[in-house]
Amino acid sequence: MHLNCNNNGQRLVDFAVAKNMVVSSTCFPHKEIHKQTWRSPDGKINNQIDHILIDKRNASSMLDMKSCRGASSDSDRYLVRGRYRCKIANSKYEPNRRTRRFHTDALREASMVTRFQQQLEEEFGKLQTEQATKEESQIEEDWKQLKEVIKETAEQTIGYQPKPDRRGWFDDDCRRALEDKNAAYKKWIDRPARAKRLEYERLGKIVHKTCKHRKRTYMDNRVRNIEENIKDRRIRNACKDH
Repeated sequence: MHLNCNNNGQRLVDFAVAKNMVVSSTCFPHKEIHKQTWRSPDGKINNQIDHILIDKRNASSMLDMKSCRGASSDSDRYLVRGRYRCKIANSKYEPNRRTRRFHTDALREASMVTRFQQQLEEEFGKLQTEQATKEESQIEEDWKQLKEVIKETAEQTIGYQPKPDRRGWFDDDCRRALEDKNAAYKKWIDRPARAKRLEYERLGKIVHKTCKHRKRTYMDNRVRNIEENIKDRRIRNACKDH
């Protein structure tokens, strides 16, 4: 795969040497099919023309690099995936730590308000009983207990807000069309043939057309709802739909 090199490849090597970098895509033993990053339109020529460069001081942090032939990207290039180990001495960032909001809209129902108030009164009664047994009470400790009672009561009654769907236009038709296209792509990659490539291209056009139509309809309805809410002076609902 690396025996022949054209002018661009030589310039890449010269650049890596001048900048004290390593062409990490040539450092890991893989099968030839996992080194190829480009495929000719006729499917007869494969080559590695996409590389990942990394500073030589951090070369040991690069754990692996390979081409993912199964990823359908509607291109003559394969997806290049690298596995990198980030070395951080002390990280205070905690991933996946997001503030969850309670589902306060549920309190618009009278039955839910009654249930929330009753359970909150029960928890407050337990808290007062516990404080009565103590000789001294600290303000900070009392506040923590009060906050935990309100939080646990809200979790048990109204719960948290559901995760918003950022892609509301992506329905089952789009999902089925995309699955059919990916299945056709895998068949074409496993055993290349002109008929399979044409089928894959046909399904790709269907996916593009279906998703474009669904997204346009979804955005038109969303804009229409915002305009109606503004016209009826429902500004809060209009901001939610924005």
